[in-house]
Amino acid sequence: MILFTTGRRPTARIRSLVNELSYSIPKCVRLNRGKLNLEALAERCFELGCDKALIMQRWMGAPGKIQLLEFTNSGLAKMPPLIYLAEVKLRREYGTRGRFQAEAITVRSEANSELIRLTKSLSNFFELPLITAPSASSCQAILRVLPNSRWKAKVVLESPPSIREVGPSFVIKNLEWENFEGDEKS
Repeated sequence: MILFTTGRRPTARIRSLVNELSYSIPKCVRLNRGKLNLEALAERCFELGCDKALIMQRWMGAPGKIQLLEFTNSGLAKMPPLIYLAEVKLRREYGTRGRFQAEAITVRSEANSELIRLTKSLSNFFELPLITAPSASSCQAILRVLPNSRWKAKVVLESPPSIREVGPSFVIKNLEWENFEGDEKS
């Protein structure tokens, strides 16, 4: 299971994004963090049976960073990449009714190597199968990683695959693969 939570002092938009992502990804649970530090968060992960955690942090009042963590015997260990966000779009901003849950994650095979690496990392973290031909699959909804002309990439939930974006989505400004240290204090 994966724990979805926010950094300290989240905005309403960050809470909404975490809620929508937790509905869109299978096998996850959302936790209102409150004043929990990282050690207490690791304890809650253990209590809830979660082996991974996603923390959505803010930057200048908006969703700004996604930190991926893995539960180990010594606590929560950071997993690459550290994802910096440029913008987000919630499901309600798409005008979509109902909830959709991703059954797979996909990227075009001709995408650049960093997007393929990101997709493989997200596939591993979210425990979603990686498929290359979503239109030929029997999935009702997929998480698609797309190149973005202005930034690095866009990650969006689509249903049916390759036809309609239903949200949520986020645009990735930058990815940090090595030597990342989160600014969150325990």
